[in-house]
Amino acid sequence: MNWNRIWKIGVAVAIALVLAIVAYLVIAQQNRPIPDIGSTGTSNPEPEVVDSDTEPFTLQLLHASDFEAGLAALEDAPRFSAVLNALKEDYPNTLVLSSGDNYIPSPFLFAGSDPRLNETPVGEASIGHANIEIHNQLGIQASTFGNHDFDLGSKEVRDIIQPDGAYRGALFPYLSSNLDFTTDPNLSSLITANGQEVSTIPAGQVAGTAVITVNGDKIGIVGASTPLLPTISSSDGVTVFPENPTDYDALAAT
Repeated sequence: MNWNRIWKIGVAVAIALVLAIVAYLVIAQQNRPIPDIGSTGTSNPEPEVVDSDTEPFTLQLLHASDFEAGLAALEDAPRFSAVLNALKEDYPNTLVLSSGDNYIPSPFLFAGSDPRLNETPVGEASIGHANIEIHNQLGIQASTFGNHDFDLGSKEVRDIIQPDGAYRGALFPYLSSNLDFTTDPNLSSLITANGQEVSTIPAGQVAGTAVITVNGDKIGIVGASTPLLPTISSSDGVTVFPENPTDYDALAAT
């Protein structure tokens, strides 16, 4: 993680209200015995004894939301980077995730179009490019969409997360299982298959789920966004589930 690059980009990393949901699920642990708890209808399944010498798997989830850049960028970003570095040193099995609102309409966001940024790690000056590059530098591995990510509409979402010339785009997938991107002409071309290994997904792609392998163990990542998205932001052609934003059981089922 390059603090000098983060300093040059100058993107603030502020933690505020969480308006998106990210859940993680361990879907497999390679080379570890798993007890057979029996099939449906088995009244008294015989338990399988797991070797007591098996090392436990400890996963550290470093999660943040509302990376909304502001005037404190030059001070906040290096500090946040330092905190991440210190926490990751404590546990070798670590995920770094964002639950969205990775940028917000502001003077900082629009200053990203200053052509002088072409000479920085941003690569290609444009609205939002600096904000996404800071996430790349911090090592964000996956994100969901927050409401503010759509404040400028789906076309800007596409332009912000997709590679463009020297600009690398979002080097992490955006995951929201309750958003249907097929109905939006700006984002439908960015859809990639669910359940892929994050390291194999090209930059600037969207899906519902993905997998991150941590030291040989596969961790499933499921993203979801606030169902209030159509009423509090500009989701354009993106279809949001559930239709009733307070139907949390339906949201959990997506």
